[in-house]
Amino acid sequence: MFFKGDAWSRLRWSTASLRAHLLAVTLLATVPMTLLAAWLISEQARESRAQLDADLARAVRAFAMTVDRELASSAEALQVLAMTDQLQQGDLAGVFTSLAALPSPRQSWGSVFLSELDGQIVFNTQQPAGRPLGRLSDPAALTRLRQTARPVVTNLTTGPD
Repeated sequence: MFFKGDAWSRLRWSTASLRAHLLAVTLLATVPMTLLAAWLISEQARESRAQLDADLARAVRAFAMTVDRELASSAEALQVLAMTDQLQQGDLAGVFTSLAALPSPRQSWGSVFLSELDGQIVFNTQQPAGRPLGRLSDPAALTRLRQTARPVVTNLTTGPD
């Protein structure tokens, strides 16, 4: 049925081995799947990273709010302390004795110290009464305190000089 000049007779089969044909079919079947899997993995990693960034941003905002609340609460506690009768009457020894008797007026405070407006420490509840104490090491904060008569939040310090 096939004649010498028709298309079927001109078709030549490859002379490659069966192994070469199986390798070609395997590659044609697996390379697209491998590329798809790699793309899906990279997309999943990108989405995971975006979710991690969002979670970290929420955690940072929550931590910042906690710090703000703690600072506001500490400032209010110090304002209440400033209004006590002992402090208003200038009974610094009585104030020191009362504060030193407490384990800590607030859980987040290591100690309480009182300073003059020039920065000279009057007492520190972590030190024995009468011991010479240093000066506050942030003159800019003292200046703001004198100018505004409002609580001033400074950078983190380890205590008086």
